[in-house]
Amino acid sequence: MWIIKPPNLWGGRSIKVANNYAEIESSIKKSFETVQQSLKLLEKEASEGVYDNQDEINKINSSTLLIQKYVEAPLLYQKRKFDIRMWVLITHKMEVFMFK
Repeated sequence: MWIIKPPNLWGGRSIKVANNYAEIESSIKKSFETVQQSLKLLEKEASEGVYDNQDEINKINSSTLLIQKYVEAPLLYQKRKFDIRMWVLITHKMEVFMFK
């Protein structure tokens, strides 16, 4: 299973779970649509004076997606989950670059 989520949203917004490539691709398309809807809502609230964090709106507007393998039995440290992040760039030519 795979988890697809925007790294700049909060509260579980736009998190999707997929089992195969077709579901990942579909989730990516739907996630971008959801992010755009959230952005429009926040911009509307900002224009009405309800929400005034323009920096957060800019983060959401420039957000990307994080795709990670779901770990069913995670390694725990003092009974708590933790994560290690790796940055990877995949070009349109399917070249893969990893940041060390």
